[in-house]
Amino acid sequence: MQNHKTKNMYFKNLLLVLVTVFYCLVQFSCSSTSAYRTAQPNLLSNDITLPPTSKHGECYTKYVTEDKYIVTKMEYAVYTGNELMENKYIESKTIVVSPKSSKWVKKKKHPDCVSINPHDCYVACYEEIPEVTKKLNIVIDTTQVKDFQVETIESKKLMEKGGQQIWLSVVCKNKLTPKFVQGLQIALQEAGSYNGEIDGQLSDDTLAGLKDYQTNRNLPVGLLDLDSMRSLGLSTN
Repeated sequence: MQNHKTKNMYFKNLLLVLVTVFYCLVQFSCSSTSAYRTAQPNLLSNDITLPPTSKHGECYTKYVTEDKYIVTKMEYAVYTGNELMENKYIESKTIVVSPKSSKWVKKKKHPDCVSINPHDCYVACYEEIPEVTKKLNIVIDTTQVKDFQVETIESKKLMEKGGQQIWLSVVCKNKLTPKFVQGLQIALQEAGSYNGEIDGQLSDDTLAGLKDYQTNRNLPVGLLDLDSMRSLGLSTN
């Protein structure tokens, strides 16, 4: 009788253990499935960051900010002769024209990307831009050395680090009329950044002039943004 009770107790305990194990396995399976689904990209999701506006007739584009520099111009009496040797009135000097920096460079989209969003899965590399220097033989006392010429050297100093992704307000396509582009060409010409025809065509030369103007003034480069247009005195209303 005692053996019969012992066997019944054994089977009850075994059954309890089996039920507990089965319950844990089911819970683990559900939790794992839930976590796996959560980690997958939602290919139909429309939950994207939108520009900070609700006004009609405004256009924006995503832009990665560039490093901003202070440009300094200095004049040097550069030795042009051939007899350097140990001339106490001439010294060699290395000038940092542009400091070492880094920037994000957008590469091609990853080939295994499954997202339907065209902005997903592109490869971005943080690349180093080496320091640019210029070595000069500078005349210290121009009353003692006659072979020299005055050169103006521009040097840049980092003022604000870029690399931030922001929404940038730009000129809408319907406002890029020939009249507007003519005004842009005239303004760029007056600023000394454009020497092409005033024909109202948004040509490569016009865009090159715009980039030149923007680069020299720490403006967003390569875009018809509203800050650049205001700087040129153009109205987008």
